[in-house]
Amino acid sequence: MPAAGTPQLSALDAPRWIASAHIVGSHFYAKAIPYFKTGGMWTQYFFIMSGFLLSYVEMARPPHKRSKTTQLQYLRKRLIVIYPIYMFSLVLLLFNLPNRSMFSWGVLPLHIFLLQAILPICRREPDWGIYSQCASGEYNNTCWFISVLIVYWLLIHPFTRIFERVSARSCYAWLAALWLWSWVPALLHRAELPQPWRGMMIDAMQTGPLGYLHVFVSGIVTARLFVLLSMHDASTDKPPLVTFEKLVLRADLA
Repeated sequence: MPAAGTPQLSALDAPRWIASAHIVGSHFYAKAIPYFKTGGMWTQYFFIMSGFLLSYVEMARPPHKRSKTTQLQYLRKRLIVIYPIYMFSLVLLLFNLPNRSMFSWGVLPLHIFLLQAILPICRREPDWGIYSQCASGEYNNTCWFISVLIVYWLLIHPFTRIFERVSARSCYAWLAALWLWSWVPALLHRAELPQPWRGMMIDAMQTGPLGYLHVFVSGIVTARLFVLLSMHDASTDKPPLVTFEKLVLRADLA
């Protein structure tokens, strides 16, 4: 939700709902409804939307009104609602999923502190083909998403400070470079590596912060481009500079 004084972007509410519905469908209805088999791809939409919204709130706020919280305080603010629910689900899983391996018990502390997806910690499973048993897939395996977001939340402020100063032309160049980078995971997936290294590489690309960093940064760059092209300084009626009093949406877009 945009901060007070920041123009709200209500048009994004419907796409967020559509993305949520597809992800839920991929987890619970993919077998019954084939359409939802690719619903998990909408996860990337949430990464790019997180980068966009979180940085937009900062970029559209006058510099003298920006929050002075530290990165750890910012992280605590974002986790204060999510973490109790997450821990409740983890406790339920501990009581309902017996016969856990030593590897599973060993990575439990990572899940308690939401660190399970930050590093690709895996062990070889001969019967699993190209895949390995990895920390991110243990217990509530859909929560790797939150673990990845922790890294991105710590990066949002420094990245926003960097990109809020770039020009529109530079934004286009960044988006092109990030699009090219999106081919790197696909190329790495083809690499012939022995286990468990191959499993660790796949895990890092599919459920780790490195695999989606370019998506998240694309959201930040897009936020800067949106501010430059769709907003203006209310006091000067000109495109925003580094310093401004109040940004508003252009009249033809409001």
